[in-house]
Formats: sequence, structure tokens, C-alpha cells
Amino acid sequence: MKINKINLLINTIKYLKFQQIFYRVYYSFRRKTFQNFNKSIDSVQSLKFNQFLIHSNFSFSNNSFTFLNRTKKFNKINWNFLDYGKLWNYNLNYFSYLDSVDKKQGLTLINDYIHFYNQNKKNIEPYPTSLRLMNWIKFLSKNNINDSFINDTIASDSEYLYNNIEYHLMGNHILENSFSLLFCSYYLKSKKLYFHSRKILLSELREQILPDGAHFELSTMYHQILVIRLLDCINLMSENKFWDRDNFLLDFLNSKATSMIGWLDAISYGNNYVPLLNDSAQCQIYDNQEIINYAKRLGVSINKIKLNESGYRKWLKGKVEILIDIGQIGASYIPGHAHADTFNFEYFYESKPIIIDPGISTYEDYNIRNLERSTLFHNTININKKNSSEIWDFFKVADRAKIVRLYEKSNFIKASHDGYKKNDITHTRVFKFISNDFIIEDLIDSFKKNYDLQSCLHFHPDCKLSIFDNTIRVNDEIIINLYGHRKLQLEEYEYPMGFNLRVKSKKLVSKIDKKSKITISYEN
Repeated sequence: MKINKINLLINTIKYLKFQQIFYRVYYSFRRKTFQNFNKSIDSVQSLKFNQFLIHSNFSFSNNSFTFLNRTKKFNKINWNFLDYGKLWNYNLNYFSYLDSVDKKQGLTLINDYIHFYNQNKKNIEPYPTSLRLMNWIKFLSKNNINDSFINDTIASDSEYLYNNIEYHLMGNHILENSFSLLFCSYYLKSKKLYFHSRKILLSELREQILPDGAHFELSTMYHQILVIRLLDCINLMSENKFWDRDNFLLDFLNSKATSMIGWLDAISYGNNYVPLLNDSAQCQIYDNQEIINYAKRLGVSINKIKLNESGYRKWLKGKVEILIDIGQIGASYIPGHAHADTFNFEYFYESKPIIIDPGISTYEDYNIRNLERSTLFHNTININKKNSSEIWDFFKVADRAKIVRLYEKSNFIKASHDGYKKNDITHTRVFKFISNDFIIEDLIDSFKKNYDLQSCLHFHPDCKLSIFDNTIRVNDEIIINLYGHRKLQLEEYEYPMGFNLRVKSKKLVSKIDKKSKITISYEN
């Protein structure tokens, strides 16, 4: 067991950047840095903003907070409340619910937080600090509040953030840090914060946004969040002309927002449904049209793009929409939100979800977390009940599947991955459209004979299913025929409706031969 754990660690660490390893060691030995101001900073001037996009899934009323499908009512707010898990506590500390409160309530909450954390600063972390500072600045500016006590805290916490950028994590974390520093630089009129933020944004957005517009962690949930944050920064810089006199950074952010919205539009379905790719939860997903409308208000152009470098392909034919995953693990050095889902696919008929990627419901429950990241929880083949990529712990990946062969043309893809190379197995999958038939062919290439091949298809909870021999009927509209499949069973699974919320749905599980085929067709 210990040897296996060591191997997992080695095969995880080898993908990290030196910078991540250095800062993980450095930060562990260095105390978090805070700058305490003995006098009030100069009076700040409220910033001007266009209307922000508001998420309705965060609310507060009478010391009762609701997010992530859980509600907690406090007599006295405990800002370190962890009974619902760390993510819920993060959301408590984000202050996103300030959109739902009036001026007096908001000030009471902010001051209560400051008094609490003046005694508990050891518990502050850069990521929630980043979001909190942005939400405070939005609220204070919206209500034209100039409070020296709060401003001193913003100045102190922005200095802490400046000195604790999450270089050990990278990815969306370091982007949120730099977005927050940009907000603070405008609010506090700080050139130091501005140029530090600018440097990180230029470097990281070039690295993290792929040529087809996808954020490289390949989570639609985090992609949406980062698009909105980009738009918020464009909003900030367009309405307040303190820095960036030549509009270089603003134009750069505009270009990245344009490509990211293009990818989001291309990956989504005709009914505006956003697929729940990798770590994505329904309760956190925004309406795409609201994002597009927000972008248009800010003058951000919306362009059509073709899916490519992200590893996803989208097919539209007749009444059917297909999404196919032929990509690698997203962001090799930060795969914490990645799943073992190589060759996963989704099938929509007349804009209705039929075969789906279920998404996730937790970061807290170890067993459910591992299941929802597993190959078994996606619409592909698992071998010997093992994952195609070695997901482990809550946010780690060791060895991962790589695409070793790929050929594609119109309505045809043939790809192979080596996720089971330790067993001398290569999985090849063919996707093709012929007339109304969507066909998936699987070939397992191995000299070994004794291995357990299992296919899973996950259906949306609204689907009505019937099974007869090797044929499945869905909603009396879709016919699924399976060849080289044995011991077909319709089993229940827990379909995530968002964080901390699951409902019963059905999945088709079958044993398969070395060569197998699935044909999905619809009746005219």
C-alpha cells in the first residue's frame, strides 16, 4: 500500500512545474505576510461600473445563507463554519450574496467579518480573499460607500494577496488572484498592484486560454466563471481610466473574452444547455445568453469558433447533437478538476439530453468524489474496473491517458488512447454518422485474454427506458442497438443536480467483447 502511494506521488509530481514545487515548499516555511496600516489610507473614490451579471444561486436573509443547495442560519455568524465542508465555507467568505442585500445589511456583514478575522487572520487564504475583495469593491462602489475602516482592510488584504499569489497551484487560482489585484489597484489607486496584476494576466491568459478559446482546465463551470471575471475586468477598465492609457491590457482582455465566449457557444447545445465537463456542477452554471448579453453591453464582440485544441468535437446532424471527447487530461500541471473520461460522449435529440456527462455533486465526500471523476461514471469503456487516468485523492492525477493515434474527417473520428498501457492494452474508438445512425465502435488491442471489459451509458433522469435483448428504446423515439455486448443491465445511479444534491437516474452497463459496436438512431 505504501509503495503504491509513493508511485502515485511520483507520477503526480513529475508533471508539476518547478515553480509550483518551489512555492509549495517556500510557502510552507514562510509565514503568511500581512501588512498592517497604523493610519487610514487616503480617501478612495467609488468606481463606476456597468451593470454586473448576478448569479441567483447565492442568497442571504436574516443571518441565513443559502448556496450549494444548503442553508445555514446563524445566531452569530461563524465565518470559519465548516460543518458543510470547505467549499461551503469558501462561498460564505466570497461575499457573492452581497448582490441580494441592501446597503445597511451589506455594511453589517462586512464589518462583522472584519472584526471576526482581526482575531483569526491565520485562517485567511488567497483564493477566497481574491473573490471577497472583488465583491466588496463592487458593493462599496455601487452604494457609494467610503469607509476608512473597510478601506484599510482592503488595503491590508490586497497587500497580503500581493505577497501570497498561488504560484504553487497556478491555473484558475492565479487568475483569480490577479483579477482581484486589478480591482484593488483601481480602487486603491495603486500602481504597484496594477503592474503586478498586469504582468500575471498577460502571461497566464496567454498560457491558459487555448487557441480554440477553451480554458485549459477544460471545466465548463470554471470556464464560465473565468469568462465572467474577464468581463468584470473589462467593465472595470472601460468605466475607470486610471491606468492602461494605451488600452493595451483592455484590448488583450477583450480578445481573450471573445475567444472564450466563442468556445462556450460552440460547446453548448441548441437549447442553451451547457455540458457538465470535468468538474462542473449544475447549480453553478450560468445561462449562456446572459453571459453573451453582458458581453454585448460591454462592447465585446462574439465570434464563431471551431473546436480543436481543447480536444472536444461537436457534431450537428438532423435532430441530433453529439459532443465527443478525444482530448488529453486538461492542464497537465494542474489536473485537479480533470476526470478519467477519455472517449466520453453525449447525445442530444431535438435539444433534449439523452446520454449525458453527469457532472459532479461534491468536493467533500471522498467516495462520491472518486466515483464522479472515474471512467465508470462516463460514457466510455473501463477495463478491469480501473480508470483510464489515475485519479486519486480529491484533486490529483498520476499517470494519465494520452491520445496516441487520431484520424478525423467529416462525421468520422478514429482515435486510440494508452490509458491502460500498464496492462499492455490500447483502446481504439470510432465515432461516425451514417444517415440517422450515430455509431460507436470499440476495439481493445491486447495480447492478454483475461480482462474485464465494461461499457457504461448514463441517461438523463427524464429519459424513459425499456430493454429487450440487445436493444434499448428511449422515450419511444431513440433506438440503441448493441453488438458484442453481453449481460446488459439497467442500473440506478445518483445523478448530480448540483453540489450536495442528487436524484436517481438510469445507466446501461454491459460486458463487451474485444470488438463491439453501439448504434443510436431515431425514428423519423
